[in-house]
Amino acid sequence: MTPISEFFAQLGFPLHNVRWSWGAERDGAILLRTWEQDFNFRECKVMALRAAARRDVTEPDARAGRAERVQHAKALWEGRAAGYTVLVTARDPNARVREIESYREDVVWAIERLQREEDGSVVAILQRIPVPVGQLAEHARNHCTAPVGTQFPVP
Repeated sequence: MTPISEFFAQLGFPLHNVRWSWGAERDGAILLRTWEQDFNFRECKVMALRAAARRDVTEPDARAGRAERVQHAKALWEGRAAGYTVLVTARDPNARVREIESYREDVVWAIERLQREEDGSVVAILQRIPVPVGQLAEHARNHCTAPVGTQFPVP
């Protein structure tokens, strides 16, 4: 399996920082990394940004990663980018710091829109049919995550 940082770079989305970046952007598109364990298959939604109260962001890397994730989520919330995610599987989903065990290298999922959950978290509603990585650039030219139409809920 290709390291996730190399996978992002191969798709044209080099991570700002390979240690703490959770996503990357380029040319009006944003590619996020999300945890498969946080994916609701029935509703086709995945956690994009946990409410601050539900996440430990005391370590510098976690704070930097969260700040970047907030920027990405805000751009998607406002409909300023084509959003995509790679669903990654954690080696131990209960670990304080998760490590990637695996992910699919052949597809990414397009984000239709974001929505706020009752606890303040932001989830991404995904298209049910994944985008083959060889078609990502073309898809991104014709796709835009739908704007929510309300103020972004994270300060």
